[in-house]
Amino acid sequence: CYANSEDGYNWNFPDLKQVSDEPQPNNFLKTLPTGGPGFFEDPNAKDENERFKYMLQEGGGFDPATGERLTDEEWQKRLKAQDYGGATYKGPRMKLMHWVIGFTSPDGIHWKRHEKRIADFPADGGIAPGYDNNTQQYFAYIRPIGVGKRSIGITKTKDFYNWSPSRLVQYPDILDEPDLTLYGGNYFPYPERDDIHCMFVSVYHQIADTCDNQLAISRDGLYWNRFRDAITPLGPAGSGYEGMNRAWGGRLQILPDGHWATLLECQSYNHNYWETPKGQTYEPFPKKQGGQLRWWRWLPHRLAGITTKAKGEFTITNKIVPPLAKPDIPSPITRTQKQLHLNYRCEPGGWIEVELISKIPSRLNVDGPAIEKFTFDNSDRLHGDSLDEVVSWNGNSDLSDTGKAVAIRIRMFQAKIFAYKI
Repeated sequence: CYANSEDGYNWNFPDLKQVSDEPQPNNFLKTLPTGGPGFFEDPNAKDENERFKYMLQEGGGFDPATGERLTDEEWQKRLKAQDYGGATYKGPRMKLMHWVIGFTSPDGIHWKRHEKRIADFPADGGIAPGYDNNTQQYFAYIRPIGVGKRSIGITKTKDFYNWSPSRLVQYPDILDEPDLTLYGGNYFPYPERDDIHCMFVSVYHQIADTCDNQLAISRDGLYWNRFRDAITPLGPAGSGYEGMNRAWGGRLQILPDGHWATLLECQSYNHNYWETPKGQTYEPFPKKQGGQLRWWRWLPHRLAGITTKAKGEFTITNKIVPPLAKPDIPSPITRTQKQLHLNYRCEPGGWIEVELISKIPSRLNVDGPAIEKFTFDNSDRLHGDSLDEVVSWNGNSDLSDTGKAVAIRIRMFQAKIFAYKI
């Protein structure tokens, strides 16, 4: 279906007249099938009729002997029989085969299906495609099949109609619970930056049969650090998102009111639950609701941060360390402004102090001396909650005489630092 909005909260459902036998509002898209979130607007489109693009996995279960496509009921029946029978199973078999097809549109409403496959490999679950102006390539983060557990790969191409198999970039590891798998990687560039790559990773907890999302960060889009706490945790019973919430293609949107947000597909029941079996006398989800779409919102630059419950201290070095695959000399972060700005929040009674270091800290020299007049002793304590607070020392915030590259040492009590600008 198609809907539009001026503010992201109040939505219009126009009568598109593409499907005539449905009740109003008739905002159904006749050509476009359900099954994936692989939409993007192509800034490289040479043809205005291909301004919007959509990628979707097709396929299913097939008879390996005849090549015949099986019904969902039949291939699932055979799959279960193969699984339970193991090496002793002698009955008819099934084989899963998938491929990727493409759609294009001038306006996001009128779509054309391209009959030729654009990729001959599976891309199960969430597909997060786009176009990278820096490399002048199309890319897609997909969920490949055949690597053991659900995971995330990336594939790139110059030609949207010809994709190669993906390279594995994220996989469940020893830091994850044994039943955790990765359902999809919803990629987005960090706002106003071209050197920070982000991803809402849809996580499936297979024993609990629930889904939520984690945040992953990368410097190059290939080597990722994933935060293991849910960035969109499940809600309480009756919330509508206590069973599942997935950033299923939601990416990151900046709403007109300034909030950063991702669109969540929400359920009040578990992932594989559809309805109470006939004859069952109790309802396992008594507060069950219909499916929902919800914004999960943040204030700007507050996707993640460094927190202390008591008193703590850390240093922001003035260099960027490249990924392990690129062991180059770390590059300095050059000061471009005359002031240091912090995005932070303090609990009641909490505070933040700052001092500046001129020499680049390293693993051998972690605590270099502070610059005179820019020490903790001179720091004007920060309190409260601010998206953009100028740091000062005895009333002075001018950093003109500190040099072009400085490190930042922060001491705080019951506070959280989200971002800095210098």
